[in-house]
Amino acid sequence: MILWISIVCIGLAGLIGFSAHRASLCSVRAVEELLTTRRGFMLASFVKSSLWVMGATLLITLFVPVDVMMTVGKELSLLTLVGGLLFGVGATINGGCAFSTLTRLGGGNIGVLLSLVGFVVGAALLELIPMGPFSSLAVDTQTGMSLLTRWHMPLAIALSLWMLWELAKLRRSFSPSGWKNKVTASHYRLSTAALLMGVSNAILYVLVGAWPYTYVLGHTARNAVTGAAMPAVIYWLLFVALVVGVFLSAWQGHRFRLVLAPNRQWLNYLFGGVLMGAGAGFIPGGNDVLMFQGLPSLSPHALPAFVAMMIGIALTLTLMRLLGRGIPVIDCGNDICAIDDK
Repeated sequence: MILWISIVCIGLAGLIGFSAHRASLCSVRAVEELLTTRRGFMLASFVKSSLWVMGATLLITLFVPVDVMMTVGKELSLLTLVGGLLFGVGATINGGCAFSTLTRLGGGNIGVLLSLVGFVVGAALLELIPMGPFSSLAVDTQTGMSLLTRWHMPLAIALSLWMLWELAKLRRSFSPSGWKNKVTASHYRLSTAALLMGVSNAILYVLVGAWPYTYVLGHTARNAVTGAAMPAVIYWLLFVALVVGVFLSAWQGHRFRLVLAPNRQWLNYLFGGVLMGAGAGFIPGGNDVLMFQGLPSLSPHALPAFVAMMIGIALTLTLMRLLGRGIPVIDCGNDICAIDDK
């Protein structure tokens, strides 16, 4: 039984990686879209993903007797906001957030490995720096979901109606005779990716708890510095499955381009990764943890941290503009952002 559960989890993580690549999801791009076209389709897809996680998790826990990890959140503090800003600045320098880093790696950009190395270094440095009265960076507390137990059924009903509405909209754009073309399309609709990623994560959330890869890298850094417990093997397998899912998407969609030659951007990957790792230590977690765990569980720190992250990205992009560096125009239309990862 454990073997089959592990296989299912690995498959779901691979599906999340595949979907993220097909939809070109990235928090930096979401802010670029807001700044260049005054539209927020990609940002809306992040909200939809969190709603799918929340709705699907509630439905599962209403009918299946499992102890889902929605009871432990993090308190909001000034360091949470600092962490969000740092992560946003680092992601912009890196050229992409937690999602985009993996989609570029799976798409053949080997230099992005420096982003992951930098992330671990940044998280480790945070553990080494004496924080004085702030030595406890993240204080556990109850989540909104754990405090609103009486509202679980009404929430589940409301979110079920919304999910049915989303499914109906997607169904109108789907022809049974053309299902193969939809599956192999080079770019997925943002709403489709939100559905696939949200439901897949809800199942993973119930089966293995907090699993996003920035969580795994952060705990690995903590182990190296303090000797804390290493993440379980299943979390590393899920991390590998994410990258494999991205690779399969890039390969099948003819978007895999192996990039081995070092260039100046590699320094940005490393430095941006360090800032992302330090920011994730303050929050704690990256934008993947916030979207897949913090926001759906209504943790007190999640929404302020996510907003601070978006502000950090916007400020860095604005500074780049003032320094004469252009930012790409992200023009998402018909629920699709046709952007190639580099």
